[in-house]
This record gives sequence, structure tokens and C-alpha cells, in this order.
Amino acid sequence: MTAADAAWLEQFRDAVLAKGQARTYRANTIIAQAGEPAESMYWILAGELAAFVEDEQGRVLELNRMRAGECFGELLLASTVRTASVRTVTECRLCRLGRRDVEALVLADPAFALEIIRVLARRLAALTQTVQEIALAGVYSRLHRFLAENAAPGPDGSRVAGVSQQDIADRLGASKSMVNRLLKDLQEGGYVDIGRRAVIVRKPLPPRW
Repeated sequence: MTAADAAWLEQFRDAVLAKGQARTYRANTIIAQAGEPAESMYWILAGELAAFVEDEQGRVLELNRMRAGECFGELLLASTVRTASVRTVTECRLCRLGRRDVEALVLADPAFALEIIRVLARRLAALTQTVQEIALAGVYSRLHRFLAENAAPGPDGSRVAGVSQQDIADRLGASKSMVNRLLKDLQEGGYVDIGRRAVIVRKPLPPRW
């Protein structure tokens, strides 16, 4: 959670909790489904969630990850239906506000309305970058960037990304077979090791493959 997210959550925590309903959700629970009526907005009090879209063939593209201090469902102010689905990645504690309560807060507090605008602007910027990468960059370039941003330092000097190959494929907008092939090639080159739900980066990846 960034300092801006923390300040945002703390500034409006009392107002949100006073009007909203807080509850805990298990991992892998669908919170919002694309196409359903957009009648609520959620604040993330704890945990991690993923926003994604899915086509008729079941192919999934993950749009972004969200953590404590962030919110989602803000597009209810502009649309009557959900444009993306959201699922919990870990156990989550969320506070749900109905449409009328969100609209009342926006009308009553200019600072709240400004923060919603900032949330929308950040989401638009991130989505623009995602679309640009999918359209203009190859799968390897996106994999390279994903591992650079998501692999945490390990005890032996390596970097570890604790995600499955299917998770990586969803987040890159690629097939699992393509991700698997690239990782196996990198493993043969001594760059990574592949675990059951982890990719261990042993040395800096080449800029191109």
C-alpha cells in the first residue's frame, strides 16, 4: 500500500465504515461479475484482489491487483453494469457501500469526490499501459517486466515470484503454454528455476529472448 493509499483509507475510514457493511471473504471468491448491475463500491481493509475480464472461450486477462487501502467499483458513478470481474486472491476484509451511499458521500464531501477522480485517473493510466504492452510488446518483454516487478528478494540472493504459471499467463494476457515454454527456455539457460507455484530468478534476465 502506498502512502497515498494509506492516507486515502485513513481520511475516509470513519465515513465509509459508518455507512458500509464490512465482512471477510475467503480466497478465490468472486466479489463482482462483469455484466451484472453495478450497485455497490468496495473498500479493501485487508487482503489482495484481482480485477479481470474473460471472453466466451474462457480466456482470462488480468487487469490489475488491488490491496489494502484501495477501492473498486467506482465506475458505478458512470455505468449501471460491471465492466470487469473481481476475485479475492487471498482472504480479504472488505467494506461495501451501496450506490446511494456512495453518491451521497460524493455530493457531501468535495475531498471524497476528488479522491474518486484520482482513483479513476490512476486506473486509466494503468489500463493504458497494460493495453500498450499487450498491443506493442511481445510476451517475453511482458514476462521480463512482470518478474522484475513481482519477484521478491530470496535468502540466497535470488528473487522469488510466488505465483503459478497460470497466474502469470492471466496477468500477461498470454497462454499458459507460451509462458511455460519461455520459462523452460530460461531455466535451460540458468536464469530461473521453476517451482510448483513459484519462479526463482537466479540471475538478471536478458533484455531480449
